[in-house]
Amino acid sequence: MKMIVILQFLVFSFLFSGCAEKQVIIKKEVVCIEQLLIPRVTADIRIYPADIEVAIAYKESTDSAFGFYEKQVKTNNKLCEKIGVENE
Repeated sequence: MKMIVILQFLVFSFLFSGCAEKQVIIKKEVVCIEQLLIPRVTADIRIYPADIEVAIAYKESTDSAFGFYEKQVKTNNKLCEKIGVENE
């Protein structure tokens, strides 16, 4: 019984998805917005000696995330400068 209900659901979902209107939108230009780098905030914290490894791992994870963010911002800004020069 469950198999029949599942089969009917799949058949009806394919019927309705086949009737949906599909559109392809082609964008002709790239819109660039200059992104700003947010300075890293430093803080002094106290931790228990047993938690040093966790704190170091958290710091490395945060540094990695900020490094990726900074790289993406710089890459985007360079691309926008290149596109801006080409469009002028």
